[in-house]
Amino acid sequence: MTLIEWREEDRQFHLANGHLSYILAVHENGALGPLHVGAPLATGRSYRHLIPRPFGGFSNRLGDPVALECPTPGSGDYRVPGLVVEQPDGSTVLELAYRGHRIVAGKPPIPGLPATYAARISSSASRTRSSTTSPPSPEARGSGTTARSRSA
Repeated sequence: MTLIEWREEDRQFHLANGHLSYILAVHENGALGPLHVGAPLATGRSYRHLIPRPFGGFSNRLGDPVALECPTPGSGDYRVPGLVVEQPDGSTVLELAYRGHRIVAGKPPIPGLPATYAARISSSASRTRSSTTSPPSPEARGSGTTARSRSA
């Protein structure tokens, strides 16, 4: 089973463990947004059709609200922000944009932090992503690990 699938042609991540699927898309404006969280879906196909129309960002216009992976003030995702950064001018508007990722077997340690682990490297995979922000500020990095569940 593929734990983390990246489809370049669809700019879509599919994280799966046999019991659930978590599918993220890189929107046209570079923002990451969930397409599906729930029942397992087949890998190897696009799920871009799960959002009604492509999201290109707001660009000083009123657009359709859209859920983002990490809501920020002024991003168009009107949920409680998951990240708030105060800019030097006092504003908190922040637009995160996908920059890249790498997928590695196992779970790399994070120095200074406790971590879970998998007994076998083949039973887990990790995705590390890099983001940039607008207005420009330091690069943000995040990671996540997907592991197979044990049979009940």
